[in-house]
Amino acid sequence: MNNNKKYIYKEGFNFNFDNSACEHCGGKCCSGESGYIWITQAEIKKTAEYLDVKLNTFFTEYLRFKNGSYTIKDIKYGGYYSCLFFDREENKCLIYPVRPLQCRTYPFWEMYMGDSEELFDDCPGVKKLP
Repeated sequence: MNNNKKYIYKEGFNFNFDNSACEHCGGKCCSGESGYIWITQAEIKKTAEYLDVKLNTFFTEYLRFKNGSYTIKDIKYGGYYSCLFFDREENKCLIYPVRPLQCRTYPFWEMYMGDSEELFDDCPGVKKLP
């Protein structure tokens, strides 16, 4: 292991994560197939304030209502989708300081606790434990 990198480990996962890889990956976790980026009421309020957008505008312009909850809209770009708040040119999240819990906890999601082969292919910051 490179001693210059700081790897994050969480109990129950078979990998470490180097978040410095995010700077160069092109936002693979923020783009791909259309999906859901769940956001709570508290996160909605915090994000609207961060963007200096009225709450009503934030609901109508940036969110979709699905299965009783809100999700951030995604936008189609070429043959794939990306989060509305992912800036493809700058390779960065436009709401990073207030991003939803779902984003803050990636890649340590329950679905990756067992078989995480797909994650190893998608995320350059994930390193399988020996």
